[in-house]
Amino acid sequence: MIDIRVLMRLFDIYFSGKLLFLLLLYSLIPLGEVALFLYLADLLGLYLILSISALISLIGFLTAYRKLKNIIIIIKKEISDGYYPQNNFEKMAGLFLAALLIITPGFVTDLFGFLFLFPLPQSLIGRSLIKKKDLPLKELYEYLKL
Repeated sequence: MIDIRVLMRLFDIYFSGKLLFLLLLYSLIPLGEVALFLYLADLLGLYLILSISALISLIGFLTAYRKLKNIIIIIKKEISDGYYPQNNFEKMAGLFLAALLIITPGFVTDLFGFLFLFPLPQSLIGRSLIKKKDLPLKELYEYLKL
């Protein structure tokens, strides 16, 4: 569910311009990935490069799934003990971004995705992702306590 404040910000021309600029910058990543795929395909062969990329994505997905499963178990235990799992919410958000990057085809996105699987970058990225969403997480915590 999208917050109404987010929708209202879309009508701010400066916010919308920044958003479009970020999307433009993000579009450079797939272009670089395609160039890297073409270069490596000339060196090693297209099917080998595609197979390596798919294998890396599968390994990353399985690793992210295992870590996500562990974090969910820890969050449930902390909630049942009466603790607010702020750090684990941050790790979970960073883990979702890591999984998204790993599943996205390409070697650079996989590199950043695997980087975000480590605890410190995962917490930092997760904290920046949920920084403005603290209130809904507290509501979620209250709901899960029931």
